[in-house]
Amino acid sequence: MTAPARALIALLLIAAALGGCASASWWPFRPAAMLLLRADRAADELRFRQALALYDEFLARYPDDVEAKRALESRDTVAAIVTTREELARLRNELRARELEAAKLRDEVIRLRQELASRQAESDKLRADLERMKELALAYKQTVMFGLVGTRQGDDPVSWQTQAKIIKDVNEAGGRMFGQGTTRSINAIFSLKSYLPFDVLPEWQAVRRLPLEEQQTLLRDPARRRQLVAAEARMKPKDHKLQGGGAATTDPRKPDYDNLFVLQGVDWNDPTVEDLSRARGTHPVETMIDLSLENPDQVYVQPVVNERAEDVLGMLTHDFTLATFSDSGAHAAQEMGSSLQTHFLHYWVNRRGAFTLEQAVRKMTHDNARAFELTGRGLVKEGYYADLVLFEADRVRPHVPKIETDLPGGARRLVQKADGIRATIVNGAVTLEDGESTGNFAGEVIKGQLANRQ
Repeated sequence: MTAPARALIALLLIAAALGGCASASWWPFRPAAMLLLRADRAADELRFRQALALYDEFLARYPDDVEAKRALESRDTVAAIVTTREELARLRNELRARELEAAKLRDEVIRLRQELASRQAESDKLRADLERMKELALAYKQTVMFGLVGTRQGDDPVSWQTQAKIIKDVNEAGGRMFGQGTTRSINAIFSLKSYLPFDVLPEWQAVRRLPLEEQQTLLRDPARRRQLVAAEARMKPKDHKLQGGGAATTDPRKPDYDNLFVLQGVDWNDPTVEDLSRARGTHPVETMIDLSLENPDQVYVQPVVNERAEDVLGMLTHDFTLATFSDSGAHAAQEMGSSLQTHFLHYWVNRRGAFTLEQAVRKMTHDNARAFELTGRGLVKEGYYADLVLFEADRVRPHVPKIETDLPGGARRLVQKADGIRATIVNGAVTLEDGESTGNFAGEVIKGQLANRQ
């Protein structure tokens, strides 16, 4: 046998021997041992997730290996470490989130304390103002009047009962003080033809600056409607400050749809936008769009003060409350109080029976003339000015207000007429007949006693 042949046979024998060793359990370089070594090294170096994956791989590939039991124990230990570390990480994250939440709550408590202090200061100031008016009325013996109102706005509003007590105390002490009251709520008025609560939003402004017919076309477009409804979410939230009708229309807050009424009549029983939205299954904004498209003259009222009928009744029955707080014309297209008298007669006399006709007429005529010291007025009496209103007692009632564009330049104004008013006589001349002007303008400026004193 030649030398090369012997060398080849020797190499084959060595290779065979090595192959047998690779499968022998005592051979340190077999694949199972090498895989387990990698798992142990990863665990020693705190690479626990990698170690866990390697132990799982070992046990899956070599379940019957001599080291399988030890590998399983190491795997369980590493798995426990991984689980513990994950739980600690979760707890740390949860603790961090709770600390952030606690910080936010602390900030909110601070803000609420500051806001409460501010509100209390406003309430205290109003009470102080009432006491100051009482002092002035008694010190100077001059007539003092102010709007007597009840409201749900604010966290600590001064009740109308508190205001009325100040008025009563002044009169009992020899002074003259009166509260000017309403016969219904004072409302901010909205409509498609005037103002809507959403007019401050850019998406709405792009629509509302257009002629009415073009607005209606866009309001019927589904894509534009979705955009307009979504925009409402960005409105300023309602705060605790009392807003009058002017501010409620020119600087509106996100509406409280439970306090926004769809005016359908004049009997103080109208549904709210929220009521109709629930019934229709639509967003309140979409409900208002639909109602305004169905009837472009549809009016929505948001009571700002004297929201509750029973509060109004309590004020009207107070001895020193005047039925005169109408605010008519001051806010051309934002408020309308000219129905004060017709509402008194229709609602409080005819519907509720809270006053007799004679009591209501006296309160709207004689009592006001006496409080304002207008001599020769307030009674049907010889020698007095012939200022009279002829009306049908059982038919008198206000209409729902409407928007007209009859001011100079086509400017808007609210108009609220009435049924049952036959004629208005001023200084003996008929100035209005069946709601139409006769062309007689017999009125004159009326001055109280103070204005006539030299």
